[in-house]
Amino acid sequence: MNEKENIDAKWLIFKSVDLILARRSQRLRRAGGHKRLLIMKYYILTISDNLNIVGSYPQISPSDENVFGSPFSNEEIIIGEMPQYIPRIVLRFNENAIITDLLSTFNPSFGLVINERIESIVSNLNLPNHKFYPIEVFWKDDLLKYNWFNFYNNLFEYIDFDKTVIEIFHKFSFKVLDTVLLESADNFKKIKSTLGLEKRIRLKDLYFNSSFPRYDIMVNNIIGYGNLISENLLKALQKNNITGYEASPYNVIKS
Repeated sequence: MNEKENIDAKWLIFKSVDLILARRSQRLRRAGGHKRLLIMKYYILTISDNLNIVGSYPQISPSDENVFGSPFSNEEIIIGEMPQYIPRIVLRFNENAIITDLLSTFNPSFGLVINERIESIVSNLNLPNHKFYPIEVFWKDDLLKYNWFNFYNNLFEYIDFDKTVIEIFHKFSFKVLDTVLLESADNFKKIKSTLGLEKRIRLKDLYFNSSFPRYDIMVNNIIGYGNLISENLLKALQKNNITGYEASPYNVIKS
């Protein structure tokens, strides 16, 4: 091999190495980009109790004809169930209440009472297990079109226990007493069993694993209560001027 052929051979080797490194870098960037897809901002969804918006809180209450949740009924639906049939839900607007898209009520105690405007929005998004049940909502003598939006998920299935951190705090002073890595579902149960009367826990940093479906609305069934909505859903509610709700950032979820 002469000197020119030797130089050409070395050049081909260097180019091959560069190509391999470039492809490896591209794969790493793609892998990193896939992880970044899990980044999603969430908000705590609450039903408004601002009397300037809702007029009365709650806005609606069960009528005498209502069966759902009645202590005199043998039919009971518990959170997480999605039956084909539910006991009759009959609700009436309370005095001074204002009609909004999302309504406040103490019965049903879970899920949401929504009108068709909200249903049309959420139906196009990523939802957990759910059903929409037609219910009877009366404004004086007028029957309005509302549905009970029953949905449920188990977020424990998606927790990254090796990264998720909780705080143990004093029930009355709210002083943080300890910060603990969750580690496992069993360890979480163990921590709760040792709290006693004056200690409570709350999420500090919540990490989800790669199987998290990134729901646009979900039940917070880990610690605390209530519903969480994605930024996608919040923007859709704002764009369509949906009324009857409030949303505040939920900064616990990390990526």
